[in-house]
Amino acid sequence: MPTRVEHVGSTAVPSVPAKPILDMLVGVADFEKARVCIQPMESLGYEHRGEYGIPRRHYFVKGDPRTHHVHMLEMDGETWETMIAFRDTLLTCPDIAQEYADAKLHIADAHSEDRTRYQKAKDQVIERILGGVAIRGQSS
Repeated sequence: MPTRVEHVGSTAVPSVPAKPILDMLVGVADFEKARVCIQPMESLGYEHRGEYGIPRRHYFVKGDPRTHHVHMLEMDGETWETMIAFRDTLLTCPDIAQEYADAKLHIADAHSEDRTRYQKAKDQVIERILGGVAIRGQSS
């Protein structure tokens, strides 16, 4: 069923500080048909969290403390394209990677006790960075 697997998130970019959690992006052709993957993933110790705030995503977590996130998405979807574009931007533009690294450290310090606020602030930085990146199928 999965047709492509990508390492994304901060651990995919050597110059960016990261928690020791691997973010994997699993590409599928059809969100509904990908439901057949839920039970096999659960048998491997992953917890299925549903869409978890992102439409048409099967989201899985593993570990306590957390060690893995799996984002199962349709490969022709906007979220897939955005995640790949962000990772690739950080890998190919050291100045942007440094800007993101600095912002992450500042945000982590400012919101060390509030995961929701941390994530929201980090998402705003990502959106600002991606504002200058052309995503396939979209104009910037």
